[in-house]
Amino acid sequence: MRWRRVSGRLPRSVPDDPHGYITSVESPAYGELVVHIEDGPWQGGQYEPAAEFVSSNMVSRIGAYSNEVATLTVITEDGQTDTVNYDPHGGTYYY
Repeated sequence: MRWRRVSGRLPRSVPDDPHGYITSVESPAYGELVVHIEDGPWQGGQYEPAAEFVSSNMVSRIGAYSNEVATLTVITEDGQTDTVNYDPHGGTYYY
């Protein structure tokens, strides 16, 4: 399953925050999320490495509500990637 935002970029309070540049979120299989981030003003700023920054924030928010996401991968347009996995036995996420 793949979701795309069709109404344009999300509003952002911090222009260099990579969360505002998410272009798509897809679920290639149950328990997996893949998030894509386009290039933008976040590059080279305080939120680098952006893939790690976004994945850690997203997994902490998701984990507060559900443990059904076993793998979260964030991929930036410039080639950064970060994957976080869920340990169902320990109830924690790990890199």
